[in-house]
Amino acid sequence: MKNKLPLIIGIVAIVIALIIAVVVLVMPKEETKKEINLEEVSNKITENSAFKEMATEDISTDTLKNYFQVNTENVEKVVGKVPLMNVHSSLYVIIQAKEGKANEVKEDLNEFLKGYEELWSRYLPDQYEYVQNRKFDVIGDYVYLIIAEDSGKLENIVKE
Repeated sequence: MKNKLPLIIGIVAIVIALIIAVVVLVMPKEETKKEINLEEVSNKITENSAFKEMATEDISTDTLKNYFQVNTENVEKVVGKVPLMNVHSSLYVIIQAKEGKANEVKEDLNEFLKGYEELWSRYLPDQYEYVQNRKFDVIGDYVYLIIAEDSGKLENIVKE
């Protein structure tokens, strides 16, 4: 019996370790929601891009509704800039959607993009290229659209 005691203790320890491992793997994981400081990100984008020199207008809820055709009932907050003149296709918008509404907001923006792409496809080739190389995605409850020469660099600011 003395010789079997270490074996039994070892088996019990392995069984306990397996039970703990299974419990940890099966337990629902608490999701950490990504929080984006919209004003801070907007300032960084503006300061680190051509938006600093460009004549733009800040995007308000009214702009979101009237220009982008986004259902503002699905929106908590919005930041961004649109050009004042139709010689630039560059714009950016970051929307904090209401919980669970980010995909609906993205669908609304996607509808806007169809017309925007059509417009620029017939106008200025260099600006149309920016539209084609846009960054458009969802992070948690946030939806962003970036159309700019350096859209990849600006997307990294949003994702920081």
